[in-house]
Amino acid sequence: MKRINSMTGYGKGSCSIDGRRITVEIKSVNHRFLDLSIRMPRQLQFTEEEIKKIISSDITRGHIDVFVNYEDNRTLKSKLVINEELAYRYVEEAKKLCDKGLINNFGVAEILSNKDIVTIEVIEDDEDTLISLVKEATKTALARILEMKSTEGEKLAKDLLSKIDDISRAISNISNRYPFTINEYSERLRLRINEVLGGFEIDPNRLAQEIAIYTDRSNIDEELTRLRSHVEHYKKIINAGGCVGKSLDFLTQEANREANTIASKSNDSITTEQALNLKSIIEMMREQIQNLE
Repeated sequence: MKRINSMTGYGKGSCSIDGRRITVEIKSVNHRFLDLSIRMPRQLQFTEEEIKKIISSDITRGHIDVFVNYEDNRTLKSKLVINEELAYRYVEEAKKLCDKGLINNFGVAEILSNKDIVTIEVIEDDEDTLISLVKEATKTALARILEMKSTEGEKLAKDLLSKIDDISRAISNISNRYPFTINEYSERLRLRINEVLGGFEIDPNRLAQEIAIYTDRSNIDEELTRLRSHVEHYKKIINAGGCVGKSLDFLTQEANREANTIASKSNDSITTEQALNLKSIIEMMREQIQNLE
């Protein structure tokens, strides 16, 4: 059996270089389609499309929450920028003032304390480095959530196959019971007519006609045949693996429709009980299928 994924899971990945560390967390829950929500610091928003591309390459359904955290522990986050041209101009002007008799107390310390000459410039992050960190952290988180989704999906697939066997048994029980319902109805009808007629002879042709009408009205051969076909289709889809959720959901709706028809046609308590049991199994399957990608 090929891999089947659940839609629920969690994965976390981190990557660091030169004092910078990116952590990506991915959480997934049920959703009819792929719905990605990404929360990240503003300086990393340019990486959003890369994150979407990586995740959507392996996840096709589910509401996905992605949380990106950035730690910048670099030793040098800024640098001093000296306007040398302006500094030399200050020096030249200071010399001219000295030539006019003023005391020269203008040195390097005074120059470096001048905010017009010395400014602090933030060292910008290298985008290529950041996007590389984000991609690696995202791939690690994705691998871990896929592992969890696969493990959960395998458990769900096994349980679904077990319930499909339960459906097969219910179909067999209903099918085996059906001939007896006709015989029992025939006997009940004959006794009822005898009771009403008070001993008068029953017209065998009329009795046969009533039984034929009942048999036609309560016939469930087509429903049972379609259910058997659905059972085989269930197994085929699950064993093929991949993104099976939508196909199984549609098939379950069809199976439930057949079970409803059998229950509505039944005038036999045992058959009705089996039909309700069948509906219960199908409903349990439907709830589990909602978790499959």
